[in-house]
Amino acid sequence: MAIIKAIIDGNYNPTGLTMLAEENCKATKEIIAKSLEGIWAEDQLFELKQAYDQYWFIQGQIRQCDRQIEMHLTRYRAYLDSGAYTMQKEDRQEKCS
Repeated sequence: MAIIKAIIDGNYNPTGLTMLAEENCKATKEIIAKSLEGIWAEDQLFELKQAYDQYWFIQGQIRQCDRQIEMHLTRYRAYLDSGAYTMQKEDRQEKCS
């Protein structure tokens, strides 16, 4: 993502971009640099920025969903821990008997 962000920001130097590659990347710096050589067309850079922005928007949406799920799970756990669930279950069983 750091390489993509640098390209969007106008850095097209393959050697400089390779320095942004993550350490656990399987490709060598030379292979990465070679793959970053080329012509940076304006329309492709525009599409890259759109995709980059969309990725971060979706990541934000996922974080919001995760927080919402966590909130509901916390409330549910508190409900179960309060014993209210057990009492309601026992009341239903008594009514059925």
